[in-house]
Amino acid sequence: MSLIFYINDVFLVPTVWKDEKLKVGRVNPDPNLNLLAVIACCLIYPTFYDGTQMVKNGISYFADPWNYIDILNISMGYYSIYCQLYNGTWSLSAKLSMIAVILVCMLKTFFFMRIVMSFSYIVTMIIGVVGDLKVFLLFFIILIVMCSMIFDVIAINNAEEYQFIGPFMGNIMSTLRLSLGDFDFGVLTDTDNPLN
Repeated sequence: MSLIFYINDVFLVPTVWKDEKLKVGRVNPDPNLNLLAVIACCLIYPTFYDGTQMVKNGISYFADPWNYIDILNISMGYYSIYCQLYNGTWSLSAKLSMIAVILVCMLKTFFFMRIVMSFSYIVTMIIGVVGDLKVFLLFFIILIVMCSMIFDVIAINNAEEYQFIGPFMGNIMSTLRLSLGDFDFGVLTDTDNPLN
């Protein structure tokens, strides 16, 4: 809950610029210190619990894969707090660490949901389905890359939203969006394209 409130309070605020006219120099919003303190307090118990487990079990602690999730949760949680305080709330490191924290929290939530009998079946099913999807996802990735290469031949993707990742990755992202139902055929309606 503290993560939800923190994200709503910090990441969903309107962008403020140093120069509003030219839209230059984005200003990072201040971190919510109260919610960061709550998040830090939420990390204290897992730190002591997993630290005690590590000391008691020694090297066998690392035999359980879920313990790596716990270590990742604790380390990324503290690193995210550090980034929010010292690197700026909207810096790349702060955003990436927050995304990692959210994903690890989702995994830990699924892990704890297995304890409740009514959730146990669906969590077990989802884990099985994700395992079975590996072959399909590999096939899907190959299909996306090959279809994006067709768009590479047709025209360079000059879409503004892909300017920082290059035309090759831009066409991969466009093809992925097309496969998910976003039928914006911008690459086919390029005015600079001699085929039009």
